[in-house]
Amino acid sequence: MVAALKEGLKRFATGVYAVWYPCLQRAEMKEMIPELKKLPAKSWLRAELHVQGPSADGFGMHGSGMFILNAPWTLPKTLNETLPYLVQHLGLDAKASFILETGGDL
Repeated sequence: MVAALKEGLKRFATGVYAVWYPCLQRAEMKEMIPELKKLPAKSWLRAELHVQGPSADGFGMHGSGMFILNAPWTLPKTLNETLPYLVQHLGLDAKASFILETGGDL
């Protein structure tokens, strides 16, 4: 997937590219985010909504995330207002949370 995004950015550097991913406790998921941040995009945004804390046994999905390359400049502000509301209303336990990160020119 990272290679495909790199190729896409070569062909259309200003395109908006969005990747959805499940939030799992697997090593592959934790390794993917730093690789996405290294891509040669003008900017990036990472947003995750965790509706519950990770399970004690390490299995199952506890949320979902989006990684967006060349995201619209208004998106961070909108998500900063929206994600706390979603945690409050969709959260299943006290460990419900969100992550919002930006990089580059955002």
